[in-house]
Amino acid sequence: MTGFVYAIERGNLVKIGWSHKPLDRLVQIRAKYTEQCHLLGVRAAPSASYERAYHTIFSEWRDHGEWFRKEGDVLDFIGRLQPLPSGSAPSDALTMAKEFAGGSVKLARLLKVTSQAIGQWRRVPADRVLAVERATGVARHELRPDIYPPQTQAEPMEAAQ
Repeated sequence: MTGFVYAIERGNLVKIGWSHKPLDRLVQIRAKYTEQCHLLGVRAAPSASYERAYHTIFSEWRDHGEWFRKEGDVLDFIGRLQPLPSGSAPSDALTMAKEFAGGSVKLARLLKVTSQAIGQWRRVPADRVLAVERATGVARHELRPDIYPPQTQAEPMEAAQ
């Protein structure tokens, strides 16, 4: 299974890491820090050696550990990242939303829907994305990158028409 080199933003810093499931790492990192953390993007990488190579390349901008200042070549790297493949992000993001809410039943209560409805979702329905974001803190572009591209937090094109 191919993994990903990912970049997760926390304030003025970026964590560059490697994982098979970058959104799972995002969940772990969000649990550790009080600041908002966001997945900026990924790059397919067959092994963690790619992460180590980036750490070496970006050593000039290292703040601590795997965290780097958003400057110089680090900014260029971030600009070349891609969103997670659309097949993986929504279901992982939905799982993350359920975890943040305390489970499917609690998420259902927050959204005022049945837990059975939540259980049938393969991804968050378009008309529920903003409510899930408000209830759980999982960003709309993580929940539905097909509607809310990672580069913007703007309303989807369909809503403007």
